[in-house]
Formats: sequence, structure tokens, C-alpha cells
Amino acid sequence: MSIVKVAVEPMGVRLEFQSSRLESLDVFRGIAIVGMLLVISPGSGEYVYGALRHAEWNGFTFADLVFPLFVFTVGIAAALSLSKRIERGEKKGKILIKIAIRTVILFTLGLMVNGLWYGLPLRVMGIFQRLALCYFFTSIIFMNIARFRALMASAAILLLSYWILMRFVPVPGYGPGVLEKNGNLAAYLDGFLLREHTYHQQTWDPEGLLGTMPAIATCLSGAFTGQWILSPRNRTKKVLGMVSMGWMGILLGLVWNIDFPINKNLWSSSYVVFTAGIMLLMFAFCYWLVDIKGWGILTKPLAILGRNALAIYLMSDATKYVLMKSSTWTRLYLGLCGLIPDPAVASLLYTIIYILVWLDVTALLYRKGITIKI
Repeated sequence: MSIVKVAVEPMGVRLEFQSSRLESLDVFRGIAIVGMLLVISPGSGEYVYGALRHAEWNGFTFADLVFPLFVFTVGIAAALSLSKRIERGEKKGKILIKIAIRTVILFTLGLMVNGLWYGLPLRVMGIFQRLALCYFFTSIIFMNIARFRALMASAAILLLSYWILMRFVPVPGYGPGVLEKNGNLAAYLDGFLLREHTYHQQTWDPEGLLGTMPAIATCLSGAFTGQWILSPRNRTKKVLGMVSMGWMGILLGLVWNIDFPINKNLWSSSYVVFTAGIMLLMFAFCYWLVDIKGWGILTKPLAILGRNALAIYLMSDATKYVLMKSSTWTRLYLGLCGLIPDPAVASLLYTIIYILVWLDVTALLYRKGITIKI
């Protein structure tokens, strides 16, 4: 089936036709968007199961895996897309312009989302802003050193550099090596450079400036996964390689956690390798199930969601904002509570219904053969 891509361009909307794609990547994106909606769209923020809450500081829950899933998929997609463009012989300057345009679009969308939810003073950084910067730097690195070992080395350099900065650079009034909410280098730089334009005004931002450095390493882990998929190795070796690297990442993350705790807010180096390990195992399973075994029918709903993941995230977020501002969100949840006495169960069921609504939307787009590409 030909797939129509609707792409945002500076002069309007462009339609493309694509004959094939890596189905497991769509499934993986679908997992990411389902996870995101489970975490950010509870019926009531007061009644949420622990796994769907972010760790308060150090530690790890399912919720802490969701954002890295998006960053990881951006890396895989960038590797696949750039490889095709380079193979077609596109000029580097033309590719760079496309990368820059997409980066600006993603960053601007992030500012618009922040303006919608937080108002003024405008929060500068955020989810889409971090995705934009990760995409930009990963793409630039990939274009210049599109080799598996070189990409891994680049990620390692970023993680080691971040560890050195966080552990050994002194923060005024606190000294070096402080990794608490107050006194760590990332928070200090956010407060100093962004001031009131942060999530926690004049203190720190979970998607702040310095923390974007290790987030780029997360994106690079996706890029070298994409490069691994494109390699001439047979599919069984590809799966076994991803599984081996996945377990190594989990083990390294747990060891590094002793000195540099696993922490989503800091996007610590241990957090990067630990989550990269988990995501490699997950993607290896998706690749084996869908692209090797051909059992995509089992994951079709996820693949349908994944084809328009970022667009669905934006539309669902805007819809949630309207429903909450009009108190409709709360009224619908309370109505569900009238049928289900347990408020936590009602809250989770509300989220599941919300996800199914958006699955219906994406199913309609899928039947029309439309992919909204941001």
C-alpha cells in the first residue's frame, strides 16, 4: 500500500508517497505514545498508580522510560532517513537545510505548547525542544560519522563529559559533585541562564540545557541501532546483537548508578545507558516479532498509533487542555467514578478510553493512507 506523508514545509504542505517502511519502528513509536498518554493523561492526577508516576528524584519507574522512548525512536528514524538521502546522492547542504527547518519547527511547536499550558513568562525548554535539539545534533553527527563504532564513541564521550561536569565542576555556594535538586550544576546553569523561563522558575528544568547533552547520547543510541539494522548482517545476528547490547547497557547503568544515580530529571549518564539497554531489548523484540516473523497483525493498533505519534501527542495535548479548562475532563472522570468506586481504577480506565479515542483517530488516518510528518 502506498502511504501518503503530509509534511510541514516553509511554503506549505507537501505530499509524499512511500512504498515501504520499517514496521517495527512504527510499533515502537506506538508503544511510546501509549506510554506518554498513560503518564500525562490520568483521569485524576491525585489517583495514579506508582508505576505511572515519575520517580521524585533518584530512582526509576515505567513513567521514566517514556520520554527516552521518543528520543530513541527519533535517533532510529534519523539514521534510516539520512542513510537514504545520502545513498540517493543528495547534497549535504540541502540535507542540512532540511534538518535545520525540522529543528526550528519542532522547537517552535514546543514553545507553543509551553505557552498554552504555562503562559508567561514563557518556558524556553520542554519536550519538543529537547527532541528538536537531540534530532539536530544527532543528525549532524550521523552525517559526518555514520559508522556504528563512531556513533557509539560519540555517545560515550557525551556521557563521560556530562559525568565529569556534574561530579567535579564546583557550583557557587555548594561545591562540586552535588546531585540533589538544589546545588547540582545543571540546575545552577538553568537558573543562571534561563532564570524564570524554566519549569521550576529560577531553579531548574527537567528538560534543561545541560541535561540535553546526555539526551543527545540517548538519541545517538537510537541512531546506532538504526545503523545496526541497516548493516549487511543477517537478521538473526541483528537481533542477538541488540539483545547483547541491551543487557550490557542495563548492567552498566546499574553499576554507574552507584556513583551517578539513575535520575530522569538530571538525565544522568547511568539513566541513559540503563534506559538504552531496556529500549534495545524492547526494539529487538519488536523487530523480531514484526519484521522477521511477520506477526505484525498482533501489534497493528500500536503501528497505527506510531505512524502519527508526534501529531497525536500534539492534538491530544491540545484537546486535554480544552477539556480541562472547561472542567469537562473532571466532570467526565467523576461520572466514571460513579460507575467504578475505586478512584485509581477509574482514573486508569479513563486514560485507556482516551487512548482508544485517539486510536480511532489514527485508524481513520491510516485507512486514508495519511501520515502527518512533523
